Amino acid sequence: MGRFVNPFTDVGFKIVFGQEISKPLLLFTLPDMPEFRTDVALMDTKTKSMFSDDIKMTFLQLPLFTKEEAECETIFEKWIYIFKNMNILERMPWAAQNAVFNKLSDIVEVAHLSGKTRDEYEASLKRYRDSFDVFETAKEDGLAEGRAEGLAQGITQGAQNAKLETAKRMKSKGFDNSTIAELTQLSIEEIDKL
Repeated sequence: MGRFVNPFTDVGFKIVFGQEISKPLLLFTLPDMPEFRTDVALMDTKTKSMFSDDIKMTFLQLPLFTKEEAECETIFEKWIYIFKNMNILERMPWAAQNAVFNKLSDIVEVAHLSGKTRDEYEASLKRYRDSFDVFETAKEDGLAEGRAEGLAQGITQGAQNAKLETAKRMKSKGFDNSTIAELTQLSIEEIDKL
């Protein structure tokens, strides 16, 4: 288990963002970063007008955020870096220079969790890891099945191409179409097209 909670688990997310103590840490404006940010609002499909100005969602696609620790300059970039990597960090970056990250370190350190919260977190982490493993196994199985299908198609196509090449050579040597069909197992129509 890492030093800090995994914010991608239900309980880990609540520890980071769902406590009263966390609210002051989250007071920043999301900058316009179209490379990994998507803003969504509800719309009436008949009138094509926004349903409400109060209901909006912002999605951050963390895998698309590729900056390393040394490249992060703004508070937002530092937050995203920490959030994306929190479960693998051994120390909280920028904690010495910024009180927000120092406080965050106190909140999310697994060793600081109470007994009940820690038990809930560990159960949530187990569910997260189990789900992740199921998806990874399904992905690997799908890739293996795709490779096997591709290989089978390649073998079939290769055998067909070999038959066509043999038939072309036979035709150039003067063999009649019925003999070529018998020896290559191609149809007369396929041989006529050569």
